[in-house]
Amino acid sequence: MYPDELSVNTASVKAAKKFIATQENGADATPLYPPISFTITLAKSAKSIGHTKDLEWVTPCITIEFPPEYPEKSHPLVSNTVALDDDLRNVIHQCLKDTAQGEECTVQLLMSLNEHVDTRNERTIREHAMGMPKREGTKPHQQVFSQPTPAAPVLGRRVINSPYILKPAKIKDLKKCADELNLGGYAKVGKPGIIVIEGPEEGC
Repeated sequence: MYPDELSVNTASVKAAKKFIATQENGADATPLYPPISFTITLAKSAKSIGHTKDLEWVTPCITIEFPPEYPEKSHPLVSNTVALDDDLRNVIHQCLKDTAQGEECTVQLLMSLNEHVDTRNERTIREHAMGMPKREGTKPHQQVFSQPTPAAPVLGRRVINSPYILKPAKIKDLKKCADELNLGGYAKVGKPGIIVIEGPEEGC
């Protein structure tokens, strides 16, 4: 996940630091867990505002809160959305509904939303191109476009679990492989290890 896709509520960071300090000092044996929330930017969504005009692109965002019971007894809470329509809200509802309690579902939720946006973008771009007016001088039997509309790039994301990622050589190999395939992402080193990659679908 790239840095410009994720922002953390500053109040949540301060609360987390205070909670850690309280635990270390032993001031309170049963303190309340601080609320943690993240604002995540999704893939840009295309919107047709008329066949005679260019497509409008919007950047949807969602804010996710993690209650103390997550994930054992509670799903994450989508507390705020920006530029999300009913179609994407239904994706959120269905993904949370299909996830059993005790299962981590945040990454799956984000992947489902972005995949849905990418699929819908392809359809919107294709339908918008087919509805554009004919050029001047074209005959009725001629196609509206002399050249095919280029396909929209397909963005892929994968989450890979590893028993452990500890050796510097392995970390170096992961970065080298990602660079060769033009991929970005995130790797959690340690035991267990988690790798999140993103980039061209053919490279994933």
